Amino acid sequence: MDNILLIETSTALCSVALAQDGKITSYRESSAPKAHASLTAVFIQEMLAEHSLTLADCDAICVSKGPGSYTGLRVGVSTAKGLCFGSGKPLLAVGTLDTLVAQADEIAGIKYIIPMIDARRMEVYSAIYDRALNAVKEVSADIIDENSYAEYLEKHEKIAWVHYPDLPSDTDYPLAQKYLPNGSCGVVSFGVRGGREAAEKFMSALRLASIETHVADARSCCLHPASATHRQMNEQ
Repeated sequence: MDNILLIETSTALCSVALAQDGKITSYRESSAPKAHASLTAVFIQEMLAEHSLTLADCDAICVSKGPGSYTGLRVGVSTAKGLCFGSGKPLLAVGTLDTLVAQADEIAGIKYIIPMIDARRMEVYSAIYDRALNAVKEVSADIIDENSYAEYLEKHEKIAWVHYPDLPSDTDYPLAQKYLPNGSCGVVSFGVRGGREAAEKFMSALRLASIETHVADARSCCLHPASATHRQMNEQ
């Protein structure tokens, strides 16, 4: 049986797990603030004892290599390196965003996967992957605004059209550059192929954006007039 010890400390969550033959058989996690240094080794000891294992029984130790919290990563990587140095086991390193992307791999109909975690100072660590999990855009710390992913939305085969004045392909792009040099607005309009039914399916799949019937909100909102304010109107 292959035993791999997994350590994830790149975010506020401190997590340790044991994978046996490719399946998670045990894990420990805590969201207690600034607890990585005090809990990581304890979690590892508890988990190995639970399965009557020692480090000698492990085939490798895998740790998140970031991006993420500097302090958290330092704790995780130093713990993993110390365990490998003492036991002679190989060290594996996996990107934090790669781990997030793997969780979205089973969702059907995806063309792009854009994982992100908080980098503070109004930034996020992000990258862009295609359906085959190949990196289209490498990891970077970005300030996300309405321009960030409009071009990828435009390229999606399930999107019929995108209207955003700051998008170079938009008919209003020259006017936006002339009269709005600092950026136009935070509203991106787009059409989903398949009509109202497809649009309503898209809306129901949203998890982070708030579904509203108005604009000018402090939240990230998504509006679908055809099924809300204009639902009593016919196709014409």
